[in-house]
Amino acid sequence: MNGILIDENIFKRDKVAAKLRKLGWTAIAIGENGAPPSGTKDPEIVKWANKNGFLIVSRDKGSDLESRFTDRVLIDSKSIERKEPIDIAVYIHTRLTEDIGITLY
Repeated sequence: MNGILIDENIFKRDKVAAKLRKLGWTAIAIGENGAPPSGTKDPEIVKWANKNGFLIVSRDKGSDLESRFTDRVLIDSKSIERKEPIDIAVYIHTRLTEDIGITLY
């Protein structure tokens, strides 16, 4: 995994990406420079993420994001809906480091 791509349906996605960067991750949000633009359809997001080795963080259960390449998608819990960006970033960080054993250096 080269980085984390934050989908449009994550509240304050650009701020979440910034907080994840402060936690040591390579993170970018849809619409930021270097990421797919806002409004990009799910199949194109998946194609971009696979080409660039990014994990997609999204709340889109049952969408093309989940059904096409589940190894590239982390589905967020509704419990983080509308929380502060730092809370969402810490939730993502914790899920990635504890659930799949990624270690930051």
